[in-house]
Amino acid sequence: MLQKRSSVSSTNISKRSFRRVKAALHQARSFVKLIPFLAVLIIFLFFGAKALTIQKINCRVNGRVCPREVEGILWHLSDDSYFKINRRELHWAIKQIFPLDELKYNFSYPNTLEVSITGVQEAYPIASYQVPQLPNLSLDMYGSSSESAQWSRPVPEIESFATDLEWISQKLWENGSLTTDVSSESGLIKHIFTSIPSENHIKIIALSYRYLENPKIYILDDRIFLSQENLPDIIIYVDSPLTNVESSLQSLDYLVTIKKDVRVLNLSFKHPILK
Repeated sequence: MLQKRSSVSSTNISKRSFRRVKAALHQARSFVKLIPFLAVLIIFLFFGAKALTIQKINCRVNGRVCPREVEGILWHLSDDSYFKINRRELHWAIKQIFPLDELKYNFSYPNTLEVSITGVQEAYPIASYQVPQLPNLSLDMYGSSSESAQWSRPVPEIESFATDLEWISQKLWENGSLTTDVSSESGLIKHIFTSIPSENHIKIIALSYRYLENPKIYILDDRIFLSQENLPDIIIYVDSPLTNVESSLQSLDYLVTIKKDVRVLNLSFKHPILK
């Protein structure tokens, strides 16, 4: 009886071993069948990732080629995967130098990132001078109309004051934003300030460019001084009614014929003051 049990036990062990070997062979055959699929998947992922790598960037702002500052930000995306773009970070970075309303981007072949930005239409290069004290102008020293003959033209006085001052380059946008300008272009606007320009500053500057030909613009806190060749210097206070300023700028040709030797036009009031 003991011999018989031993024989049955050996038979059961052999059967279990055979089943294990058979299962292992089945798993091996299944794995071998998966190898081609895995190889194809790896190749697909490799070439797919390469196909989605950014090698070229086309950028448009309001339908025109992007400024160099924006292109400089996008350049850092080169050789990265399209899926690595962080939309929030990209939006924030561009907004520091360009007051955008909307940012869209998509990927097109071959390896091209298409970027479309909608934002403020116009920007003016501005040289900003931060000073502890504003210049003393002769018109401030001799403010009454009876002493106006002693005035010097204010713009040359301002230019002389700013000659040796250090300045930073910025851009002034029509919506009132001030952003960094990497081009270091000083432009025709000089801002000598103890505080940043208000929204009204920007509106008056936009009006000045609309009605004057390439005016030089000097901002001294709450006053704006305009200078154009063959015209008297123009003074505008920032809190002046814009409708009055606009009508006065439109009437400049008439105003300068009233008094030939006029040096300054003060457009801060409904009826301009000639000095």
